[in-house]
Amino acid sequence: MSTTRPTVTHIGRSTYTPFNPPTYNATVNSNSTTNDDSTTSILAKVFADSVNLNRLPIPEPSVFTGDPLRFVEWKTAFHALIEHKGIPEQEILFYLKRNVAGEALQAIDGFFYNGSNSAYENARRVLQDRYGHPFVMQKAFRKRLENWPKITEGNSKALRDFGDFLLACRDATPQVPSLKILDDCSENQKLLSKLPNWAALRWNRQVQETIDSTGEYPLFSKFVDFVVKEARIACNPVSSIYALKDTDTKPAREHKNSSRKANVLATTSTHQHNATGTDVRPNLCDYCEKEGHPLFKCEKFIDLSIDDKRVVVRKKNLCFGCLRKGHRNKDCKKKHTCGICKGKHPTCMHEDESPTRKQQLEVKVASSSRVSRGYGHSTSMIVPVWLSVQENPSHEILTYALLDTQSDTTFVLDETAAALHVNRQPTRLSLSTMTSQHTIINSFRIQNLIVRGFKCTEFVTIDNAYTRDFIPADRSHIPEKKTVMSWPHLKELSNELPPLQSCEFGLLIGYNCPQALVPKKTLTGNENQPYGIQTLLGWSVVGYTDRTDSDVTVVCHRTSVKELHSCTPRDVIKTLEKDFAHDKNEDIKISQDDIAFLNFMKENIQQHEDKHLVMPLPFKERPSLPNNKSLALIRLDHLKRKLKRDQTYQEHY
Repeated sequence: MSTTRPTVTHIGRSTYTPFNPPTYNATVNSNSTTNDDSTTSILAKVFADSVNLNRLPIPEPSVFTGDPLRFVEWKTAFHALIEHKGIPEQEILFYLKRNVAGEALQAIDGFFYNGSNSAYENARRVLQDRYGHPFVMQKAFRKRLENWPKITEGNSKALRDFGDFLLACRDATPQVPSLKILDDCSENQKLLSKLPNWAALRWNRQVQETIDSTGEYPLFSKFVDFVVKEARIACNPVSSIYALKDTDTKPAREHKNSSRKANVLATTSTHQHNATGTDVRPNLCDYCEKEGHPLFKCEKFIDLSIDDKRVVVRKKNLCFGCLRKGHRNKDCKKKHTCGICKGKHPTCMHEDESPTRKQQLEVKVASSSRVSRGYGHSTSMIVPVWLSVQENPSHEILTYALLDTQSDTTFVLDETAAALHVNRQPTRLSLSTMTSQHTIINSFRIQNLIVRGFKCTEFVTIDNAYTRDFIPADRSHIPEKKTVMSWPHLKELSNELPPLQSCEFGLLIGYNCPQALVPKKTLTGNENQPYGIQTLLGWSVVGYTDRTDSDVTVVCHRTSVKELHSCTPRDVIKTLEKDFAHDKNEDIKISQDDIAFLNFMKENIQQHEDKHLVMPLPFKERPSLPNNKSLALIRLDHLKRKLKRDQTYQEHY
């Protein structure tokens, strides 16, 4: 077949080539048009999605101010939105400063002036140790639970808020394993005291059914499920009492407002307070200025520090006893009772002991607090150990033990003892230290503890120990590998000292357990150099690694303990009966009035047919008594109406 080439005609600079396409090209062009339309629509959709994404605000992590309960949430957001982007650490440090404030910013403020490549990592480590440590977070969760106010009858919203926080505690348990202590029945009893009476009775029924079927107390997770379910029932938006109250009160409010439309301008200026200055809207919060809750239930107010709360109370001219206006604390007749210390103030105004005050108290109990030096470093006989009880040696807890040769008693941290689930007997101790003598404290006695070193298998038995809420020690005094590298006579201990652990100081072993303190081997150097000492619990280093003079607070762990025997109920009864004891030889003296009274009773006591004895009133001269039966019936009728009107008062009555 011959092929005809097209004719090319040149016109000036233009070139024209006549071309007749084949017949099948029409079909091809149709498909190309369809594909072009599809591609155009896809590109348009992608462009529209991109524009919509650009309209969204850029996600940023929240600002962390030092609340351990918010640390995990903040750390996760900061890692996802900042660290995960792969930017240099100097820029991450800049973002860190933008997203940290308050107490947390003060803790790492010095790293922003450092400028080194490790500044961000060091700042991050400080935040993790101070706010993300499991013991710190556990203490924050438990403190929030202990300070939770008692939920009143009919307050469904408060019950729901309590259930939400219990859910947060349960969800945080994988990150904070020490929160498993909430499974203990005594801890559950504390939480149960926060619930209204009707909820406590229902939970008691479930507890008994679980004990009957399994023989064990229900776990914390079961309690959380119970509270959440009861809160959902109590806050049902249709059929609950909470919803019905809303339905009943809403029309009344609307009707009330509609009837006052004419004089709303005249009453605007006096809507807040009446003529006496007292608050006529008790559910209006004086801090956040929102209705629905009083000041002592305001979450924003509760989260403030105690000093900030005082400033708010003084600025608003409120009473410190009930947090309402119109009177002072000394004139308050409706003071709240603190749910923590039982004092006459609202629970939200409870003041914990300040660190300074607490440190002073602990000085009187166990030691002169910790050493603080401007320069240099010091170490003490501190070793990581595994602590357990003889009845359950497989359940071990890792903690730091302070080996104190000047204490005649062994102390265990309250939280450590609770985590062991060991039997505790309440007792009272008389402590004598360098600063005080015979200080009486409440404690618990624990017996049959066993302890072994971090790398050891041999156990040491502690016959008697006592619980304390604080053990004075400093983490900087823990001997580490870097501690001994600068001393030639201690270098061989570099492989013997375990790495720094994240556990707390949970044990102070005194010389009532000499087996744990006896030295097996010592390594000494020249004069004033630290020395190494090996016990059954492992190696430790004692001494200063720098002799630079600076401000020093002397340490003295010298304690002397004497257990006080508690009084039995029988002893108390005997003491009280002494006030009513009579001498058998004492002459019995009877007056003429006594004789007249006895004769009067003997002659006038009668017995009715129903076997009831009736005696007259002992009047010398019988007065003329009015017939007040009608008055008594009127008062009884008033009481009947009040009982019908107030169901809670009727139950109490």
